[in-house]
Amino acid sequence: MGKTERHGPGQYLAGHVKEALATDPRTYLLDVRVVIRDDRVFMVGSVEDAQQKRLAERVAREVVPEDMLLVNSLQIASYATPTQAEPL
Repeated sequence: MGKTERHGPGQYLAGHVKEALATDPRTYLLDVRVVIRDDRVFMVGSVEDAQQKRLAERVAREVVPEDMLLVNSLQIASYATPTQAEPL
C-alpha cells in the first residue's frame, strides 16, 4: 500500500489542504491547485508575493502528514504597470 492510501484517498487530502488554504486567515487562497502524487503533495498556482507563498507552505504543512513531501510550486504573480492611461 502506497503512502497516499495510508493517509486516505489523495482527493481527500488534496481537498483538506485546499480547504485549509482557503479558510485560514493567514492565506485565504482560493486559486491554489493541490495535486497528490505518491508521497508528494504539490501546490500549484500563483500568489501575490513571497510572504504569501511562505504562509501558504506553512498552512499546508500543518495539514500534510509529516512523512509526505510538500512541494511548493506556487509562482509569484507579476503585474505589468500600465505605460499610458486607458481611454474611457
